[in-house]
Amino acid sequence: MPWEHTKRIGQKVGSSHGFKSSGGSFRCNQALPDGGFARRSMPMNTPSTLPTALDPTLVGTYPASAKAGGGYVWDAVLEYRVWCYPRDGAEDVDDGSDYYYAFASHEEAQECAAQTAGAQEPLALVLQQEYIDEPESGRYVHMREHRVTEWPVEFLSRPRRTPSTIPDFMSPTAPANRLEILRGTAS
Repeated sequence: MPWEHTKRIGQKVGSSHGFKSSGGSFRCNQALPDGGFARRSMPMNTPSTLPTALDPTLVGTYPASAKAGGGYVWDAVLEYRVWCYPRDGAEDVDDGSDYYYAFASHEEAQECAAQTAGAQEPLALVLQQEYIDEPESGRYVHMREHRVTEWPVEFLSRPRRTPSTIPDFMSPTAPANRLEILRGTAS
């Protein structure tokens, strides 16, 4: 598929997926000379059933390194990422290092994942302006700090955080099934 993208060429930093970058352009199914990721610049024809990126002009500019999962609530999607693993058949463009493509919508990411060898299912890079930490099972802490984390897309079925979401969850009068309510599996 001839998708035009903006890319950042990456070099793996340590054991994290941190990258240094430089600009350029390429097509999603075209080999990259030394790894990187892409931002789709063409509009979609169908509306997204999942939220689109908070600011599509920033897709592909966020650091590759992020938290993984957790927090129970979300405020915004920053981008959708399709990680490619050479060990699973992705083109080896940087001495076996993993790399990803970044998109403003889940549909674009899913389309790329389906057409790219060694690609994983899309993940959502989400912004949490506040979140719930669970340092031990059943003990919850209201965290009032920003963080960015990668989530399985299924987690976006959880309701978006409102000003009352966390206080209601933390309340001593919260129902016994408060975690299921937060996960969107009960009401």
